[in-house]
Amino acid sequence: MFTGETVTLTCDIRKGSGAWRYSWMRKTKITLERLTTDSTESQQRHILHSVRESDSGEYFCKGERGQNPVIQSIAGSLELNVSGGKPKPVITQNAPSGEMYTGESVTLSCGFGGDLAGWEYFWYKDTQRTALPNTESSRSEGSSYTISPAALAHSGEYWCRAARGRNPFYSDYSDPLAFDISGIPQAQLIVQSGWVFPDETVTLRCIIQGSSAEWIYDWYRDGQELPVDEADSSSVNGDTYTILSADQSHTGLYTCRGKLQRAAVYSLMSSSATLNVQVHRAVENVVRICVAVAVLLFLSVIVRLAFRRTVSGQDVVHSEEEMAEQTADS
Repeated sequence: MFTGETVTLTCDIRKGSGAWRYSWMRKTKITLERLTTDSTESQQRHILHSVRESDSGEYFCKGERGQNPVIQSIAGSLELNVSGGKPKPVITQNAPSGEMYTGESVTLSCGFGGDLAGWEYFWYKDTQRTALPNTESSRSEGSSYTISPAALAHSGEYWCRAARGRNPFYSDYSDPLAFDISGIPQAQLIVQSGWVFPDETVTLRCIIQGSSAEWIYDWYRDGQELPVDEADSSSVNGDTYTILSADQSHTGLYTCRGKLQRAAVYSLMSSSATLNVQVHRAVENVVRICVAVAVLLFLSVIVRLAFRRTVSGQDVVHSEEEMAEQTADS
C-alpha cells in the first residue's frame, strides 16, 4: 500500500451459527494497540482512510458471540506495509531493435516491477491530459497497450500510469517512451549487365535502405515468382540472386521485393530491369571479329594517308631542287 490510499480490512468467520461481534487490534514494534473499545456486529470491516507509513503493522481481528458463556474465535492477522510516496511505473516496448514500419504490431507494457494487483492502467500520447481510448488499431488490455496495424500517426511519445480503489488512487506517470513508425520502403533492383550470353553468370541484387539483415527477398521474372533450385540454375544469398548458367529462358523483366523476417510486412516492389540473353555465343564472336576488322581497316587507312603525304612531300622537294639547278646553268 502507498500513502494516501484507503484500505479496508474485513474479518470473516465462516464456522459457527449466530451473529458475531468483532473487535480489532494492531501490533507495532512497540505495543499492541486496541483499535475498538467494544465488540459489535458493525465492526466486521475496519477502514483506514488516507493511510500513512505510521499505519504499518500487524492487524488482528477477533470475533465473539453469545453471552453466557461468550464464545470467542481464534484471532486472525494480516501484515500491512505502507510505503511513502506514489509508485512510479515503468513503460517498456516489445518491438525488436531496428526500424519499425507501417503494418507491424507494437505492444507497450506498464508495470511496477512487482506483483501489485488491482491496478487499472491508462495510456497517454504526446500529452498527459487525456487518456487514450480504445480504437480499431490500438487497444489497452490489462497492463499492455497494443497497436496493430501501426500507422505513421502512431509515432510519438507515450506515458502510462495506474489507479486502483473506489476513490481512485493514482500512481505517478512513467517516464516517456518515444518511437517512430516509418513508411514501407521501396526496393531497388540492380542487374550486373543488361546483355549477357549463354552459360554466363548473372548477378541481381535487391537493395532496401536501412538494415538489410531485417529482410528476406522474393524475386520475379515477368511477374512470376522465381523458384530457387539447381534445376533453375540459380541460387540466393541474402539480397543477391545469381543465375549460374544463363540461357534464353532467363530473358525477361526482373523485379524484387523484401519481406520483414519478424512480420508479414512487404516492401514496395522494385522498378523492373531488363535482362537479354543472346541466342548463340557465336554472335559475341562475330561482334568481336567485326570490331577487330573495323579497327584494322581504320588503322590501314590512316597509315596509307600518312604514306601518301610523305611521298608527295618528297616529290615537291625534288622538283624545287631541279628548277634551281636549271636557273643556275642559264
